[in-house]
Amino acid sequence: MSLRLSEDPKVHETFNVFDSLKDRKNYVIAFSGGKDSTTLSILFYEWLISRNQKGKHVFFVHNDTESEYDVLEDYAINFLHEICEKINESGNLCINYITKPKGNFYWKSIFLGYVAPTTSFRWCIYDLKVSPNKRSLKNLIKKYGDLVLFTGHRENESIARKVTMKKYSCGLDSMDCASAFYLNVSMKNVIKVAPIRKWDLEDVWKYLRSKRGEFNIDTLFDVMYKNTSSRWGCWHCTLVKVQKSVYNLDEKYFPLEALRILYRTISDLERFRLRKDWGYSKLGALSPKGRAILMYGTKVIENIGIKLYGLDFKLEGTHSLREIMFELDEDIADREVMTIAKELKSKTSRIIPIGVLRGQRMTKTDEEVILHMAESNVSLNVLKIHSTKDHFKDLVHNIRNEMS
Repeated sequence: MSLRLSEDPKVHETFNVFDSLKDRKNYVIAFSGGKDSTTLSILFYEWLISRNQKGKHVFFVHNDTESEYDVLEDYAINFLHEICEKINESGNLCINYITKPKGNFYWKSIFLGYVAPTTSFRWCIYDLKVSPNKRSLKNLIKKYGDLVLFTGHRENESIARKVTMKKYSCGLDSMDCASAFYLNVSMKNVIKVAPIRKWDLEDVWKYLRSKRGEFNIDTLFDVMYKNTSSRWGCWHCTLVKVQKSVYNLDEKYFPLEALRILYRTISDLERFRLRKDWGYSKLGALSPKGRAILMYGTKVIENIGIKLYGLDFKLEGTHSLREIMFELDEDIADREVMTIAKELKSKTSRIIPIGVLRGQRMTKTDEEVILHMAESNVSLNVLKIHSTKDHFKDLVHNIRNEMS
């Protein structure tokens, strides 16, 4: 049974935030597909209904990084269709925008040699998330004018998130002041607001439980509710020590965690890095062998039945990354890569011919060094605890076989 809105103070508080912006025309909801953005989306729909709002423009911007777990990406797309249909039926206009990065993880790491992100080198945040979303917002501003951007950020997600939100807050920091939920944003013509800023984790799950009969959100409970402290996002994220979310899924996904650990491991090994003569570190991009290990790692993963749909990526070329890596004639593949990389200033130093990548060999010593280095990675120990077999050792060994 649904919660009666008047009986829930957090819902009442959020509706007050929406009320403070009721005279606006264009609303954007940043929808990641997680519990918080789902909660925000349903709340806004219910606000439209309860306030009898008509003629509003509601845009859901969902950034598909091409690196999500397929079960959650499928849920996100299905939910967006459902909520948008309901909003359209309410007398408002709803449009879904699915954004994608110009170059996904596979392009950046294998073709351009980007090493695993760290807290001081977070290339993935801007390239895979921020940049695609900014493009969508700019297009919406150009077409519709001023926007209100709603995000599902909550202070209690983490200490870092709380510090950041307080730093970029506008207005008085008071529970009863709507402006306390406004955030500074660098884009003109955009008001950024965090309507569920003060919600706790249990508030979110309590609200979602009350909506299970009205919205098709069972996937959130089947996957995320098993471990509510898990953070969801790109499977390859190396900004977290342990990718807790993977353990909410079936063990068939564990090889992805093994590949994530491998990406971190080869990025930390000098033998798999190029040298450079500038910057605080003399270690540069992944070497041809380092990239080839990742490249063949994707092949091993797909051979065991996990389709990496990001390898279907096509930008300005006519072939997918999968075809370029493993199927096309070398000359055709190289021309395709250069077409995709035409705006890259450092093409000659960044791009490595496909034939060179395909011709790399992993030695027994390489395998032993990787296995030894990974022993100190806490994520590997966690993976072994949860697994029925040694996924990391199997992955590395199978990559070596593929490269032989």
